[in-house]
Amino acid sequence: MAEKLRTPLSERTAHLCVDMQRLFSEEGPWPTPWLERVTPVVARVTERFPERTIFTRFIPPLHSEEMPGMWQRYYERWKHATRVHLDPRLLEIVPPLQRFVPPATIIDQTRYSAFALSDLSALLKERYADGLVITGAETDVCVLATVLGAVDRGYRVIIVSDGVCSVSNEHHDSLLDLYRERFSEQIETADSEMLLSAWPRPATFQTANAECGCAREKNGRPRSASRVDGLRQPAEPATDWSAGAKSRLEARKTVDAVRDR
Repeated sequence: MAEKLRTPLSERTAHLCVDMQRLFSEEGPWPTPWLERVTPVVARVTERFPERTIFTRFIPPLHSEEMPGMWQRYYERWKHATRVHLDPRLLEIVPPLQRFVPPATIIDQTRYSAFALSDLSALLKERYADGLVITGAETDVCVLATVLGAVDRGYRVIIVSDGVCSVSNEHHDSLLDLYRERFSEQIETADSEMLLSAWPRPATFQTANAECGCAREKNGRPRSASRVDGLRQPAEPATDWSAGAKSRLEARKTVDAVRDR
C-alpha cells in the first residue's frame, strides 16, 4: 500500500519522538543499529517545529524489585540495564537532538507506551494537540505501544516511515505493513519528505531564542528541566506554538475563568 497523507497537518499537530536515547545506541545495553541512521531524519522533522516536539525517555528502575508483576522478571533478565548498574548519561537523548531542548520538551516514562504513567496526556491536552507525528525507537516495541495509545485517545497519527527504527528489519517492515493495512483508518505513514511538504512552517512564526524562552544556564545546559534523584525532569511546557494557538489558549482560559465563578 502506497504511503500518502489524507490532508495537510494542522497547526496543533505535535511531534512525538520516542526514546531516541543513548540507551539504545551502540554504547547502551539495548543497541539499535538503525538508530544512528534515522537520527538525521528525526533531526530534520524536529527542526520544522522544535517548539512542538516532545522527546520521551525510557527510564529503567533503580532495582528490579521496584517494578510490578512481570516487569520484575524482565529486569532480572536485564539486570545490567537497571539504574543501579547503568551509566546515567545513557538515559539522555542522543547528542544530535539535544540542541533542540529547549524549546522542545522532555518527558520520562517507565513503560513501553509513552502514555503510561507519564505526563504526556496532560501535556498534549494543555497544548490542544489534535495530531501526532511519530518518530523514534523501536518500531515494534515502544513506538508500537505509543502509537496504539495515541489511537485509543483519538489522535490523528502519522508515523514517519524513515524516522523509526528497530533491531529487526523483519519486524520493522511487518509493523509498517500492519499500520498501513490493519489501521488504515486511524494511522497514516509517510516518509519525511512527504511529511514536511504537508507540514509547512508559517512565514510569520518566529523562533528566536528570546521569544520562545530558550534561555540557557551559564554552563550551557538548557533551562528546560530540573534534576530530581539524578533524573532530568521536564519543566513547564511552552504552549505558544503560534500566535493563533496563543490567542485560542488565552480565550479558553477566559472562558474557563468565567465558568469557575
